[in-house]
Amino acid sequence: LEKRRLAAAKLRSQALLSKSKDLEELADKFEAHLDSAPVDKQIDRVLEEHIWKLKDDQLRDDKDKAWCDLEISKTSAEMKNKGNEVLSLQERITSAKADVVALIGDIQAAKTESAEVKQEIHEATLLREEAKHENQLAIEDSQDAQRAIAKAISTLQDYYKTASLLQQGQAREASATWDQSYAAASGSSSVITVLEESSAKFGRMEVDTKAQEAADQAQFDTQKKEGRMQLAHLETEVELKEQEKSRLTEKVHSYSTSWKLSDRQHSSEMNYLKTVEDKCDCATSYAERKAARDKELQTLTKTRAEVAEVFGNWPAETSKPTASFLARVSHSLH
Repeated sequence: LEKRRLAAAKLRSQALLSKSKDLEELADKFEAHLDSAPVDKQIDRVLEEHIWKLKDDQLRDDKDKAWCDLEISKTSAEMKNKGNEVLSLQERITSAKADVVALIGDIQAAKTESAEVKQEIHEATLLREEAKHENQLAIEDSQDAQRAIAKAISTLQDYYKTASLLQQGQAREASATWDQSYAAASGSSSVITVLEESSAKFGRMEVDTKAQEAADQAQFDTQKKEGRMQLAHLETEVELKEQEKSRLTEKVHSYSTSWKLSDRQHSSEMNYLKTVEDKCDCATSYAERKAARDKELQTLTKTRAEVAEVFGNWPAETSKPTASFLARVSHSLH
């Protein structure tokens, strides 16, 4: 009986030191059965089972912690990746939209410039047609003048030729009459010379006008060719930039779709991480739980040794129990 009281005291002392309710309950029941049949082996078995229970609890906690650490690590990494994807896609969307706006401005500027070039070509064509018409009239006037002068010269020449023949038949007339005929012949030569000089001027005018017309037409053709080349370049630029705008618009749509998906996945990962953290009870430190179990395990092991020492019967190698702790306590002490 004295040994039992000593063993009960050991249990009570360890219960107070470890603040273990299980040990305290066990001490209460042990003290209540001090006069019963020997219970040293029963107490040892109860302590052994409690030791195994702590080890099993720690093993499950180790497995749970390993799973929690892995899930939290994987989920945090995936959440970070999805967050980076969301930011990257947002940057791409912003950049592509800015490029589309810039292209719209370039296309509008090219269309405006194209319209201006077309207007310049139209106005230059009207001026060229007007100048060509004026030059043609000037050439025709020159040609008409030359033909008229040529006809006048021919008429005068025929006239003066006839007059010359008449003058020869009157060669023996008075000298005054001869002097008058000579003066008339000289006058006819001067008139023809003036007419020939006028015809030459009209000829030069025709040649100059034709040369000017050819130069003006060549310059117009060059300007028109350059204008058409510029128009072709502008039209090609508009076409290519329209294609690029369509491509970028499709990219914006694709990026936006991907962004929505990645954002949903990011939110899903955040929610799952919160669920895992709640399930893993991250508010309670695994190290704290393990330290508490280790301390309780050391206490139980020490208590078991002390109880065995009281009864002079050291516990043998432990083997894993098959019944739960509470069931064995109830069966052993009642």
